[in-house]
Amino acid sequence: MGRSAWLIFSGRQDISLSYLEQLFAKLRQNNLVKSVRGPGGGYLLSHPQASIFVAQIIDAVNESVDATHCGGKGNCKQGEVCLTIIPSCKKHIDKGVNLCLRTE
Repeated sequence: MGRSAWLIFSGRQDISLSYLEQLFAKLRQNNLVKSVRGPGGGYLLSHPQASIFVAQIIDAVNESVDATHCGGKGNCKQGEVCLTIIPSCKKHIDKGVNLCLRTE
């Protein structure tokens, strides 16, 4: 991507340009994208789209999936207990989400 395309993309996604560059560096390090140099260069997927799972991208950029609105603080149900923060429930929810993201 040219510099202006990076700026447009980062603006549309409301993320800083430096963070966007860090994300693509991590994707490249994990062999999910490859860089193409020269005019019209940028990034391409390293594998067919159908063979890349969301979980691989999340793992590559070292992010986690949070199934709660409150980030696990338990303050999103007006004082009621949220099942997603009970450790035994959260463990199963996280496992299920992770499994779902690793399948077609």
